[in-house]
Amino acid sequence: MSYFSDVNWLWTEWLGEDGERARATKEFLTEYYPSNNSTKKYNMHDIVTRGRFIIKQNWTEAALLWKYSKLTKGNIVEIGRFHGGSTVLLIEATRDTDRKVISIDPEDAYINKKCREVFNEAGDRLQLINEYSENVVMQSNYELLFIDANHRYPHIKNDTVRFWDNLEMNGYVLYHDYSNIATADVTHFCDAWETAGKMVMVEQVRSMIAFQKVEN
Repeated sequence: MSYFSDVNWLWTEWLGEDGERARATKEFLTEYYPSNNSTKKYNMHDIVTRGRFIIKQNWTEAALLWKYSKLTKGNIVEIGRFHGGSTVLLIEATRDTDRKVISIDPEDAYINKKCREVFNEAGDRLQLINEYSENVVMQSNYELLFIDANHRYPHIKNDTVRFWDNLEMNGYVLYHDYSNIATADVTHFCDAWETAGKMVMVEQVRSMIAFQKVEN
């Protein structure tokens, strides 16, 4: 049995060793508190959501992804992997099952070492496709689609349309960075796709949003 708390290290461990921790902290403070950053107050919530931990979702957003991983029964497709934090979450949420997690991302070099260990333990349940999503053709269906890759409108549209037919009817698609001003194209596309009758919104937690595929 796996629990959400099993993956709390995704928020408590930095990406690298002490030298990288110091560099990442300085980079974070400079980026988000550019003036007088040495004395500017900041909180753990900011670091967890915007800093340089392994996963780029906060606890509540990740809990929504965990929830729909548990709610569904079929395979899962993830588009956008980066350091591998969300991939680990999907693997752990489906532990003790034969469900497959198919993760698509052109880059393999940025995967965190500890995430890589989880990947290896997952064995055949995990399929890593190191390719741009527009070059991938799915041969089987899945019940959950998680999209968190390039946030520009053409890419969001491609990642949705290209992988839509293989998403089971009444299956779920989750997007990260919805309703985020800096990634407004995610919101614009999702709203347009929902208006077109392709899906209905079922739940949102901060910038993580879940839609259900419907017949139109």
